[in-house]
Amino acid sequence: MTSREGPDSSGLEGGEAQLPADAVRAVIGWYNAQLAAERRSADPDEGRIDVLRTERQEAVEDQQRLSSASPEETSRIGALYAARFKELNAE
Repeated sequence: MTSREGPDSSGLEGGEAQLPADAVRAVIGWYNAQLAAERRSADPDEGRIDVLRTERQEAVEDQQRLSSASPEETSRIGALYAARFKELNAE
């Protein structure tokens, strides 16, 4: 597989039609990893856990919306989550 680098892809792989779903899945995976790490920490931050859960739930809801979204909405969601994935990994 070749990596797609560009303003909307953030290095995520896949064809144009799959990119929005991949971007949302990548963000959900990031939240899952952060939640697991926070829960395993010696002193879990319940406030951070709540924020991560809320943001993950929003991503799950957007993932579900992709199945019935218009092409414009699908593109908007894909761009939003590609940018969010890039931002989360820059922290």
